[in-house]
Amino acid sequence: MIEQFTEALEALGGHVHRGRDALERLRGPGVAVTPCLALIAETGTAVVSARLSGGRRNGLVDPVHVIEAREDQLVPDLAAALAAIGPELAAASAVTLVTGPSRTADIEQTLIRGVHGPGEVHVVF
Repeated sequence: MIEQFTEALEALGGHVHRGRDALERLRGPGVAVTPCLALIAETGTAVVSARLSGGRRNGLVDPVHVIEAREDQLVPDLAAALAAIGPELAAASAVTLVTGPSRTADIEQTLIRGVHGPGEVHVVF
């Protein structure tokens, strides 16, 4: 499933890394690091919780969003992710599904990244 997740995320402009060293290289100003609840292999989506991330802002405002994940958090599809995170849905003020970097084509149908959220998304296993 990790290959499917990686292909889906990279097709959307996201990046997958492995190891604590990768996480440390990505840290810095303008970088939000959040823990992961689940990873959806089918779509390359990471599920994060405002409660576990220190609030709703983390991962939504900074130009770079880094998501810490484990391979055992991989599930095949949205239904499996919702089943896995059920208790957190009741406890958190917000649960966000992150599917690649922010992008919009509102103006003249020109694709722009990072206007309404992070321009870069990295998942580190």
